[in-house]
Amino acid sequence: MGLRMRLFQLNQDKLDEIIENPEELFEIDYSEQQYNSIEIDKSWGGLKFMLSKIETSNPLKLSMLISSEQEIEGIDELTSDLYDVNFLTKEQVRELTTFLNKLTENNLKNNFDFKTMNENDVYGNPFDKTYFSYFAEYFEHLKKFYQTATKERKAVITFIS
Repeated sequence: MGLRMRLFQLNQDKLDEIIENPEELFEIDYSEQQYNSIEIDKSWGGLKFMLSKIETSNPLKLSMLISSEQEIEGIDELTSDLYDVNFLTKEQVRELTTFLNKLTENNLKNNFDFKTMNENDVYGNPFDKTYFSYFAEYFEHLKKFYQTATKERKAVITFIS
């Protein structure tokens, strides 16, 4: 089975409500159209590793697309099924998508070092050179997801379950 990551889009007002009242997160039906969501399987660890190696001129790091480290406080008190529940505001989504749109599969591939990933115990290991296509596929899904979020002026919540 393993730990999988889900990302979903929501209006900034709804994110603000959830930050204020974390129990509101559990009232969301992710299958509804208003909450466009994707699951990026177990690729989240490797993608975060590779994105963290890419420099930008912005203080926001590309690895924040996976885990912003802006946690929604109190979730762990409400459930043990979710962890690493993070968010990006609609402004952060827009800024990060600007940099993400400039990246190609080759940019990602330049940071695919499966030996270092294994040595650093990146989630989902052990990896070998054949794993890059797996990460590249989810990278493309991630790009499309964030492009849509930016176009629709949405915030994003990510969590692992």
